[in-house]
Amino acid sequence: MIDETAETILEQAVELADYERFHTEFQIEHFIIAGAGVSPYGEWKQIRRELAGRLAGLRGFRDSKIENALETERLEKSWRWTRRGRTRRFVMLRKLEESRADMIAAERDTVREIRAFRTRLAELVDRLGDLTPERRAELESDFWFRKLRASVALEVLSSGRVAKNTLDAVVSCPPEWWPHFVAVFQDPSSVLPELTGSEIPLFAPGSGRGGGNEALPAPVTVSRPPKGSSVQRPAPVSVVDSDAFLRP
Repeated sequence: MIDETAETILEQAVELADYERFHTEFQIEHFIIAGAGVSPYGEWKQIRRELAGRLAGLRGFRDSKIENALETERLEKSWRWTRRGRTRRFVMLRKLEESRADMIAAERDTVREIRAFRTRLAELVDRLGDLTPERRAELESDFWFRKLRASVALEVLSSGRVAKNTLDAVVSCPPEWWPHFVAVFQDPSSVLPELTGSEIPLFAPGSGRGGGNEALPAPVTVSRPPKGSSVQRPAPVSVVDSDAFLRP
């Protein structure tokens, strides 16, 4: 049997009353949306992907709560002739009650996340305007151009080389994009102002990060915007104007 002190702690676990089981608003905004989005259109795509998964989760919670209620009703109406049987029924009912409470808490946190995603989605819809098939095709191309440039830059800065999966994606892109990827490989820090807008020490390729013994070069920095100013993400550009990424 559970110790009386432990039983009291379980009943009075008020510390978890406002516990956020999933992501905080900061994580949603910076790690899920901005981190995976690269561009406003990319953020729009990522939010829709996240919403699809969470809406499916809500449907799962709904069905699980119905099944939980049916099983609870069945056990409450059943009779156990032995003390052992009655004890087992009591434990099963308590587990169902705890499971229902967990589902309700998870459902509440999922709804909180959905509201945060929908608020951000509405802002992006206003910003992107009418997404005609032609406009979506243009933005899709722009998204992958940005995404792969960022992947090449971050991989070179962190390990001194481009990962095989990224390289496979790069060589599958239109040939007119390849010179831009080569330029990023040669100067990966050129992409950082588009991604950060903050001052971060960076190291050039061949700086010893890949296991070499050569001395580290002086860190490269990206200028920090003035306090109080908002960092504006670059507006989407067409493939024809991709050279804009490489201009100072």
